[in-house]
Amino acid sequence: MSSDDFEYENDLEEEYSEGEYPPDAKTQIVKGLILERFEKEPLKVYFQRQLEVLYEKPWFHWVTDRAINELVSEGKIKVEYYPIKVGAHHDKVKVLIHKSNRYYKLEAKRVCGLVEQYSAREITQDVGYWGQELFKVAYSSHGFKLLATDVNQFEGKLWRVSKKNLDFVVEKNGKRFGCEVKNTLGYMDKEEWQQKLEMCKFFGIIPIFIVRYSPTCWNYEIFEKGGLVQVFETQVFMPGRASLVNQLREELGLPVIISRRIPDSIMERLNKTLEKRVFKKV
Repeated sequence: MSSDDFEYENDLEEEYSEGEYPPDAKTQIVKGLILERFEKEPLKVYFQRQLEVLYEKPWFHWVTDRAINELVSEGKIKVEYYPIKVGAHHDKVKVLIHKSNRYYKLEAKRVCGLVEQYSAREITQDVGYWGQELFKVAYSSHGFKLLATDVNQFEGKLWRVSKKNLDFVVEKNGKRFGCEVKNTLGYMDKEEWQQKLEMCKFFGIIPIFIVRYSPTCWNYEIFEKGGLVQVFETQVFMPGRASLVNQLREELGLPVIISRRIPDSIMERLNKTLEKRVFKKV
């Protein structure tokens, strides 16, 4: 698990929203990387979220999506949709295939089988719960006092705008923080974090978004609005899921891990940021 969280001096060259088009050269670079990957192993298949994550450090997820769409429209890769069951609902996985691959169906079914296992309700609930619990413990062990959990009201104020809540509220050095943990491969929903910013403002506390990964332009926007982003990079599963985690990591290349604790380095980096940005004002 990486110790990296958001540094506010980071290169913000990619500061555009997902609804805007970046310079075309960037999309072309990603297209080249994806096509090179397919041509090296033309019999492999991928699903869309997998490629988003594989290229997320240099490129935002939506840039990768645009590159994929262009490659499909140019006929360089093919797309098929495979049904999976997610809880009581049915969904489809967008499978990407090299144009020369005629014998992909067995491999596609295998990959989608892993996606179906990973997407099962009991797995996603466990992962979400485990991320919250690990960070509650980590914050407590680094001098934060846990004040409340599942917060939609705080110190006599009730949030009525929606049914959303904050995962937990902590206090340190006289400052209070509303923490939201997203232990997911995909980005946190933008509308959700915007609303959580408003919640924290309403409660008079400082928001901290604890996320596996997040685009720097969003992180900067959150910082400009008084919040912080703590990035931990690797999705954390609880013990007992080793078989699935090994398959996701070794066969699909996804950043997943079994862990019983958050490394001190991640919390120490947060504390340095707080000393620089928050506590110095006390």
